[in-house]
Amino acid sequence: FIALFISFGVSAQNILTYINTANDFFDKLDQHQFVEAQNLFDPSLKEKITPESLEKIWTQIQTNLGKLESVDGAQNKIQGEFQVVILNCKFAKDTQPFQFVFNKDQKLVGFFIIPKKAGTNYKLPFYADTAKITEKLISIKSGTHDLPAMLTYPKDSINCPIVVFVHGSGPSDMDES
Repeated sequence: FIALFISFGVSAQNILTYINTANDFFDKLDQHQFVEAQNLFDPSLKEKITPESLEKIWTQIQTNLGKLESVDGAQNKIQGEFQVVILNCKFAKDTQPFQFVFNKDQKLVGFFIIPKKAGTNYKLPFYADTAKITEKLISIKSGTHDLPAMLTYPKDSINCPIVVFVHGSGPSDMDES
């Protein structure tokens, strides 16, 4: 039981690292730091994915979707020896999920635009105003382990009530879906 708990804590820390690296990749593209974005890739891909190709990709994404506004959620899963992170990104014109694939050295080995499924897009309710909230990826210390978490709070509130979702056994994500 203790070994399982320790391995979960280490895994949670790694998951947070992968999600943060995927977010960092988008930050670098958005700030036109294409060389720095290229440095997040595994060395075996650096010659194939040049800063110029990243600039073209980012220009095409912004032409189609508009300016990047926010990352509205992250998911992760393991596929074989790879860690996969999916970021749901909100742009000025539309939303788009992106998939990042990392190797065991925590280096990026794949970056893909996920095709959107027709008619399955979640729409926020009319009363939801995302401009009034802040979402921040954090970690919660539990003993000697850091657990990844998403902190969502109103921008104009200082002392507000909180809700903590902790999933049980079985496959679950941060949204308890």
